[in-house]
Amino acid sequence: MKKLFLALIFFVSTHVASENNLCMVDFQEKLSDDSLKKVLEMRPKATKHCLVCSTQSCKLKIWSAENISNEKICKRLFCKPIKTNRSVYASREIKNNEYRVGLTSVSFTYGINTKGRIHNVKLINLEGEMKRKMAYMYLKDNLKTLRYEPLIIDDEIYALNELSGMTSWNIIQR
Repeated sequence: MKKLFLALIFFVSTHVASENNLCMVDFQEKLSDDSLKKVLEMRPKATKHCLVCSTQSCKLKIWSAENISNEKICKRLFCKPIKTNRSVYASREIKNNEYRVGLTSVSFTYGINTKGRIHNVKLINLEGEMKRKMAYMYLKDNLKTLRYEPLIIDDEIYALNELSGMTSWNIIQR
């Protein structure tokens, strides 16, 4: 009997186009407890510097290439999850080669709702072996394991929208 092995490969775009609000390249990376404490201390000071907010939601400000350090700080404060599943997850059975053996890379958009969960996932680009529907389900399965610290500004909870991510995975037959 052949077994399929899921390997997750992360990649970072080689360009620094901040207009994409690229926040996620690794859905296994999370803030440590020590880092979370510091992030929560810094968020109130950085909110006006990093975010553009409406009545119920915010989005990250767009930074020029000259301000890449500001962009990195803002993403560290608002884009890192506090909880994740450290292993690659597939809720659907891998039978009949449904997931297809091989490398698949995706780019996607998403938001973080007021409860700190990912919502509104849209698959933007797909390259590789997996079919679009399966790649979307696989991506959503892994993203749903993430939890974020809710965004609280002046005692009001906001969603964080218009974020983007890129990642890859490789399913290997053994």
